[in-house]
Amino acid sequence: MLRRFFVTTLIGAALLAAAAWVISLEMAENWAFTRYGTAESLLDAGALLWLLRVGAPAVALACGFALRRWRQTAASLQAIGSEFIAVTRISQSAGQLQRVRRGVVRALIATWLLLAGAHWVDGARRVVHEWPIYRFRSGATVLPNMSESNRDVIRYLEAATPDDARILVASDQTLFFLSYYLWPREIYQRRHPDSEFTVPQPDQARQLAAYRLSDLSAADITSIDPDYVLEYFEGAEYVEPDRLLEDAHWVAFVRQLHEDRSYAPTYNVRLRPIGELGSRP
Repeated sequence: MLRRFFVTTLIGAALLAAAAWVISLEMAENWAFTRYGTAESLLDAGALLWLLRVGAPAVALACGFALRRWRQTAASLQAIGSEFIAVTRISQSAGQLQRVRRGVVRALIATWLLLAGAHWVDGARRVVHEWPIYRFRSGATVLPNMSESNRDVIRYLEAATPDDARILVASDQTLFFLSYYLWPREIYQRRHPDSEFTVPQPDQARQLAAYRLSDLSAADITSIDPDYVLEYFEGAEYVEPDRLLEDAHWVAFVRQLHEDRSYAPTYNVRLRPIGELGSRP
């Protein structure tokens, strides 16, 4: 019975590996997009296909190795099974307490195996889903769940300011995530009352009301006592097209980041030390 299981697994894994290498990445992505209709499904399909291309041959090789040395494999499995039964056997001659104890041990082991299997399946699912984004990189490197422009600004601030900087932000976005990714820097933003309790909805065009730097008084800025002031606007109502390239350090950084000497951002980013605010608009 056990040998038949290994033979069946070997054949199934070999067929699955062959199919995974015959099916092209484009075919898998087209099927996933036709079925689910989302961009995420394309990434999932690609990651799953490569997982099968690597995992299925590995399972087939393991089963083939076990069948080739079947005597040793069968003896090892039989020894493991016998030891498990001996440890958890409930004999009729055993006392009531011992029978309960061994029954509890069996239940705990069975529960542990079920939980381990469930966690493995969920972990594999998450790895497949997140592999195209994370691969072997950390969350601090990937900066997930945000736009590409947000990532660029975070990386710029990380490179252009010291760790202990206090940064005052004027923006049409709620930039609470800056405090997380730029810690131990301190981020301050004056929220406009019309956007204070606005809950963004997925796929919904929205423009949050915001304060420009010119809307903040000298007393407002002095009370915060920042080291730097960041102006970051993306909304059509706030972007100033004639000032897109005003911050030369930002432009040089983002062009190097994108490896494009002619790259021109479509949103305003201006970072200035507090000492340069004498010329602010």
